[in-house]
Amino acid sequence: MNSKFIPSAKILRNILIIMWSCLAVYLVIKLLGGNWFEIACQNERFISVCEFLDNNFVPRYLVSLITSLILYSFLYLAILRQWKFTKIQFIIFIIYIPIQCLIKNIFMTNSIISFALSVISGFVMPIILYKINGNKITWKFLLLNVLLSNAFNFTFQLISMLVKNLGVKMLDESSLITLIYGIDVFIMIGLYYLYCNKIKIERSK
Repeated sequence: MNSKFIPSAKILRNILIIMWSCLAVYLVIKLLGGNWFEIACQNERFISVCEFLDNNFVPRYLVSLITSLILYSFLYLAILRQWKFTKIQFIIFIIYIPIQCLIKNIFMTNSIISFALSVISGFVMPIILYKINGNKITWKFLLLNVLLSNAFNFTFQLISMLVKNLGVKMLDESSLITLIYGIDVFIMIGLYYLYCNKIKIERSK
């Protein structure tokens, strides 16, 4: 993994435009009162797929694994202010996420374990990944990178729930429906990752 990879200004600009456009379209559908999500959730085939995923451990675990790999890779890289993981960071990341997902799916109803995993994933792992690359842990990193990034992550999820008229509550839906409802969170985390590294480049000039 080459953490020194830097996309060109033109590529970065195009990616930002595409992601902002996707986010805007996604939010406008809901703000205009569109009910496509509700209609899809009532489709018999869709319901069957949801039940299959929720009632079978392996497919449910795979969906959880794929989504966690995508979400946490963008979140961690945003915290680290890196475009890519270094080799050692990637090894630690690719070992931790499957284990975390496995524990989470086995003890999915245990709130204490879920909270502990959230703390480890949101705060402990970024510090480990930062330190393992030879960096010194400072208060600036803990406050502006780790704490602020987790605050943004929470805010993105809050915005997603409010826009979808779900209110501030835990989703009591199938894993697939929860994933669909969270598409905008993925986009917002992706944008945060891009802007964190974009600002880093501009400040280094």
